[in-house]
Amino acid sequence: MKKNKLETAQTESKNSRFRQWKSGKKWLYGASVLTLLVGGVVTAGLINPSLIQTITHAATLPSDFTQMGSIGSSPVYKTPNTAWSNIQKGVDALTEGSNPDYYVGAVDSDGSGQKVGWYNGQTSYAGTSLGSLASANPADLSIPNYNFVKNAIMSSDGFQDSDNFNYVDGPGQYVGIHNVGQAFEVSSGNYVPIGIKVTIQDATYYDSSDSTTPRDVFGDGYKLMVAARNDGSGNITLGYVVVMTGVKFQIL
Repeated sequence: MKKNKLETAQTESKNSRFRQWKSGKKWLYGASVLTLLVGGVVTAGLINPSLIQTITHAATLPSDFTQMGSIGSSPVYKTPNTAWSNIQKGVDALTEGSNPDYYVGAVDSDGSGQKVGWYNGQTSYAGTSLGSLASANPADLSIPNYNFVKNAIMSSDGFQDSDNFNYVDGPGQYVGIHNVGQAFEVSSGNYVPIGIKVTIQDATYYDSSDSTTPRDVFGDGYKLMVAARNDGSGNITLGYVVVMTGVKFQIL
């Protein structure tokens, strides 16, 4: 009985804090993206998807809300209609029967909060620069060939020498992009910085232009290169290259 009373008190306190914070304010959704995290842990670096619980949809979302993905088991929605009245309907539908701990994508009309994106001077992706591959010893086949990487993601996808990359050499490994915006933390009534954790579960490739059977990158002993950059408009862009070390590349 004491436990139930405590849980009820905590829930009422959380809802009261959120109602007080929201009162007299409006959220602006410049990115047209809203995410509600229940039971999640948001740190200055990464969101931990394994601790995010599923949100139960007990109400109907507006017709123009479209799910564009998920963070762990929590859905991410987008809508072209960012009017507050429409956003409020979406918030009410998503929070019906649940008590989100974080609201990602919420920005106050008074300037507080920060939508998710890549902010120069704030967002960071630690790693090795793509440009460093240009000065690598071409005889060292343990390092990916610069021309191969340039042809794969730099020429067509806009990646630059200054953009960083990391290697993933097995399933379950992840890369992290830090400080990509803020989330409203209901328990504290404050905005907290968030990051993105990208976990690679598997990767496949084709070993010839006419092959129809994908092969396992990690099973064949290869690695996956994961690069990240700002596309110039504040959007986070990821680039993937299968690193087949031991193979020379030549442009004919």
